[in-house]
Amino acid sequence: MSVKTSNAYGKISISDEAIAKVTAYASLECYGIVELVSRRFADSLSQFFKKDKVAKGVKVTTQGDRIFIDVYVVIKFG
Repeated sequence: MSVKTSNAYGKISISDEAIAKVTAYASLECYGIVELVSRRFADSLSQFFKKDKVAKGVKVTTQGDRIFIDVYVVIKFG
């Protein structure tokens, strides 16, 4: 899926993968977040063979004009 919008200047379409990458980079810049992790063990196995491992702990779901983002992280204590 992707997020689509249009206005007087044209149409804009943003893929879920692009949203996931931006979310992953922004979350890794936050203080206290060590890394992104997969939600389940089976997800981590499938991510092992993918080329793009940047957004492995981000799940993007779109419903109409709404975007739901789930981020799975390891947080540093102390």
